[in-house]
Amino acid sequence: MIAQSIRILPRRLVADARGTFIKCIDGLESDLPARAGEVYMVRAFAGQRRGDHYHLQAREWFTVIVGEGVLALQDVVSGERHDLRLSAAHPETIFIPPGLAHVFVNDSSAREDLIVVAYTDRLYDPADTVPHVVR
Repeated sequence: MIAQSIRILPRRLVADARGTFIKCIDGLESDLPARAGEVYMVRAFAGQRRGDHYHLQAREWFTVIVGEGVLALQDVVSGERHDLRLSAAHPETIFIPPGLAHVFVNDSSAREDLIVVAYTDRLYDPADTVPHVVR
C-alpha cells in the first residue's frame, strides 16, 4: 500500500516581514543515510508535469516551497495510485521509497509556479531512473 510506504512530516513555516523559512530536512528523519546525497530544486510551470519516473534504489524527500499542486504516486508492481495535494502554505516533507513512481502536477488555477526542494540519498545515476507515466 502506497499510503503505508510513504511518510508525511509536518513542517513549521516561520514567517516575518523579511519572508519565510522552512527546514526541509533537519537531520532527525529516520530514513536518512549515513552519508549525504543531493539536494536539488524542481520547478513546474502552471499546467505542467515534472517527474513521471521511479528509482530502483534512490530514496527521495520532497518539500513544496512555492505554490501548490499534486504529487501523484503509483506503485509500479500493483498499479495502485495515490494523490497528495501539497502546498507551500501548509509545508510537509514527503518521503518516497524506491519503486514508487511519482510526478508533480502543477494544476494551479493561479498560474503560479510550483517549486519543490528535494533531497535524494544517492548521487544521480541515469540507470537508477526508470521512466513511468503515472496515470
